[in-house]
Formats: sequence, C-alpha cells, structure tokens
Amino acid sequence: MCAQWSEEGYMQERKPGDSYSGTIAPFDSILKVVDEVNEHEYGAPLIIRGGEPLLYPHILVLLAHIKSKGMSLSLETNGVLLKKYAESLVKLEIDHMIVSVDGPEEIHDHVRGVKGTFARLREGLQELEKHESSYGYKIPRGITCTLSGYNYQGLGA
Repeated sequence: MCAQWSEEGYMQERKPGDSYSGTIAPFDSILKVVDEVNEHEYGAPLIIRGGEPLLYPHILVLLAHIKSKGMSLSLETNGVLLKKYAESLVKLEIDHMIVSVDGPEEIHDHVRGVKGTFARLREGLQELEKHESSYGYKIPRGITCTLSGYNYQGLGA
C-alpha cells in the first residue's frame, strides 16, 4: 500500500514482507543529527515517520533523546505495534501522534493486505487511552489517510 513499495519507491526491488537488508544509519549518527537540528533550531518540532517507526529497534531511546532536548515530537504510526509501546509513549509525553487509517475495518485490512490490522490498531488506541488515564497525560492525535480507488467510497460512511 505504501508508495515506498511502488515502482518509483526505494523498496522497488523487494516484495512486501521481505526483510530489509539495506543499511540503516548508525544510531549515534541519528542522535547527532537530532543534536545538530536542536543546536540550530532549539525546540524545533520533529515528526518521526515511516515506514513504521515503531519497528526501529532503538525507537524509545531516540524518542526519549528528542524529548530530553525540549523538542516538540510527533510520531506517525500505522498503529499495529501501538499496544506494545502505548505506556512508554504516554510516559515520554510525546506531543502529537498521527495514526494512519485507510477506512472501515474491512477496507483498512484489504488496503493493508493483512487481516486483523484494523483490530490491532483499535487495541493499540484502547491501550493508549488506558495509560493516558492512569498517567494523566493525553497525547493529542490525528488521522492520516491515503485516498485510493480501494477506499474512497468507504470514507465518511
């Protein structure tokens, strides 16, 4: 579904589901970029987005580092791993979350190509709300959607 997998996308030589064998920047280099951005634009807002950022092995350390610099932080996620990370994200008091939803459950799962992704997203949001209540911090959030021939008729219904 994601344009990264299209003919023009950088993942074009791979098929969805293949593991990524490319090079990810060393973690200390990523932290250095955050520090440099903060030096020049103190408190600059950062949006951490896809593929799926919650798949990144050091995501919580990265988010904590960004927050420790006083930077505004927005996270964009498909929500499939949100249940696992909900408490940590609330504790970090991230500033904003964008959740990618492709339509009602049947359409969302069809567009994503995996049955159950909508249910996992819903469970993740419920877990997030549970921790928001217990910690007294609500993460403001929005929804993003890519309009396509697969979902436009199911939106707004």
